[in-house]
Amino acid sequence: MPELVVLVLLALLVVQIPIAAIVYLDARRLGLENPEIYWLGILIPTGGLIVIPVYLSRRRELPRESSTEGEAEEAGEG
Repeated sequence: MPELVVLVLLALLVVQIPIAAIVYLDARRLGLENPEIYWLGILIPTGGLIVIPVYLSRRRELPRESSTEGEAEEAGEG
């Protein structure tokens, strides 16, 4: 039984690490404030299962960084 638990936890990590990386890169691309919060939320084994659907469902509504650099990139000047 303990081997099964270890196997399940390892399988979750194998799935969660790439998803966390994708979410972090997507959050940075969207210019969200503190993109590392979403990355860390997914890496926490149980929390990640909650954060993934919340992030995906609300990603367009999340707060953006307020920098002129981000605005210049959006305008195609960067």
